Amino acid sequence: MRPYTRSHSRLFKSSSASSSRVKAAHVAGVVVNKRYKKSRGKKKDKKLNTSLLPVTARNDVKRWSAEELLSCNVYADGGNKNNKPIQPKKDDNKNVIIISINNKELFVPKQHVKKKGNGKGLCYVQDNVFQFVLCPRHRSLEETKVAGAGMQAKLIDAYCDAIDKGSNNKRGSKCSIKSNTAFKYVCAGAAPNRASRGVTPVHHVIRNLDQKSQKMILDHFKGIERLFKEFLPTSTVQQVLGGIDLVDAKTFTITNGKSSEIYASFAVGKNVFLNSHTDDDFTYSCTTLLCSDESKKNVFLAYFCFPRLGIAVPLRPGDTLFFNAREPHMISSRTTDDVDIYCLSFYLKSKVIGGNDNKKELNEKQEYYATLFDEMSGNELN
Repeated sequence: MRPYTRSHSRLFKSSSASSSRVKAAHVAGVVVNKRYKKSRGKKKDKKLNTSLLPVTARNDVKRWSAEELLSCNVYADGGNKNNKPIQPKKDDNKNVIIISINNKELFVPKQHVKKKGNGKGLCYVQDNVFQFVLCPRHRSLEETKVAGAGMQAKLIDAYCDAIDKGSNNKRGSKCSIKSNTAFKYVCAGAAPNRASRGVTPVHHVIRNLDQKSQKMILDHFKGIERLFKEFLPTSTVQQVLGGIDLVDAKTFTITNGKSSEIYASFAVGKNVFLNSHTDDDFTYSCTTLLCSDESKKNVFLAYFCFPRLGIAVPLRPGDTLFFNAREPHMISSRTTDDVDIYCLSFYLKSKVIGGNDNKKELNEKQEYYATLFDEMSGNELN
């Protein structure tokens, strides 16, 4: 599989049972979508065309190549002119390169906040693939309910409790997490077992949270997933739902047994920024920011950057951005150091779809779709 495939799903070359389940799930969603009523798909496309403004990067902005991004650690400094420049240390013997948003080294689209764009979101489409979708702000705030009095502070308390219960400052070999201050970063949710086969649906961090915090986080997941269904193409929605159904994949689950529908896990960090990387996700990932300072509720506090596209999407508290995790991406440092922000991501790993169990044979239906993948893989799936 190429490093940056047109597909938004991470698919594996291996012919193991787990890898075959991922391929089967990917194709099952494609087939389900082809059977779906075209009229409904066209209606959805029309809605997206009217509610999302297309983004085009300026020609004078550098677009980083895949090779450049793999050869060094690239970070984005989102700080304004009054902030101290970020100084991330060298990792993995790779050179560190910093892109400055303030110096306009990436294009920052803001047409959605201008008068004519009021009430709309953003999208970037490349080779018929959505690379990112920024939901209309009013819909994001409504569905996640973060606009309610004190809601962001309550959500932050729940996620901070998860941070305190966790002990993980890392997120895989490709992703380097940094901050200008001492920080903690935690990932929690359904995840492949490390010392045994299978996937554990209820993460140990979640088990240690009180019921109120668990429910608040699950409700946040569900709000994000409602936005996923509303602002991503019908083909994408049907693909992930069809794939999850085929393999009976585990999603984010709390101790009372209630689960999310699409996403399996979340990651959260306070005042962090990450290097450019890709993720091994099965469907579009999501990012959002939280900030309890009401005076900053309409202020851009960080940028979600796509260096290969030359674009940095500005984010306000409560904004919801869906993105192709196979496209190199990174979250910038804060625009200002005088306010704390919490960067959240929601994701569904391909390894969770695969089930992390090569001893478990595919059932007849999964075998059918895995074989169909082999027949199609030389065509539209690469």
